[in-house]
Amino acid sequence: MAPGAAGALSANLAWARKYTMQRRDQGYSEFIIFADESGDTEIRNIDSKYPVFLLNFCIFHREEYVNKVEPELRAFKIEHFGHDQIVLHWNRIRLHLPPFDLVETHRNRLTSSWA
Repeated sequence: MAPGAAGALSANLAWARKYTMQRRDQGYSEFIIFADESGDTEIRNIDSKYPVFLLNFCIFHREEYVNKVEPELRAFKIEHFGHDQIVLHWNRIRLHLPPFDLVETHRNRLTSSWA
């Protein structure tokens, strides 16, 4: 992390905690919900190679998300990608598309070192 970045991150988290508490007092939910879908949404012409449709949710208590999940996810992104703007999109990860081609490179290095 760059010098001074830890202080800025700490200040941002303090602001987020205060903002979270204010919003809850204003009637906002105490939960944060992320929803995503995957698979084939076409009902009439189902793709026989991928005949799946999935709808999933992640539900976080707002304070847990602000204080634990978001900082840890941000740290993971910075450690592995050098910044926190990366979108962890499963299809790109699965297909080893940049920047996730590094996952396959790392796996190949580990496998070749055992041979």
